[in-house]
Amino acid sequence: LHAFANGTDSVLYTPPQQQQLNLPRVSPDGKQVSFIGGLMSDYGAIGGDAFTLDLTKPGARPVNLTPGLKATVTDLSWACGPGLIAAGIKGDRSAIWSLQGGVRSLWEDPTMISDGRSEP
Repeated sequence: LHAFANGTDSVLYTPPQQQQLNLPRVSPDGKQVSFIGGLMSDYGAIGGDAFTLDLTKPGARPVNLTPGLKATVTDLSWACGPGLIAAGIKGDRSAIWSLQGGVRSLWEDPTMISDGRSEP
């Protein structure tokens, strides 16, 4: 995970060899970056645990917000209210969780969430 500021490149976090990172999202106050970390396909399938990294503390380590969650996080958003919101797949269900102060289920349904774009 890199940051680019004032023409310089800074490495914020280097994941373990078997972990990939995806969908970095900076919090509205600029103090945290969230991302999905896990073993993912190289062609676009995203899934894993949700992490945050405190940008105000140099050398900080990421915090796993979803340890032990029996589901996979597929998207993250800071724009849906206070705190971080995650969408994902839990068994045969789509789910949305609040990650503010722990994992709290907001919605689950057997319907799969889609962005409305048709697949070729």
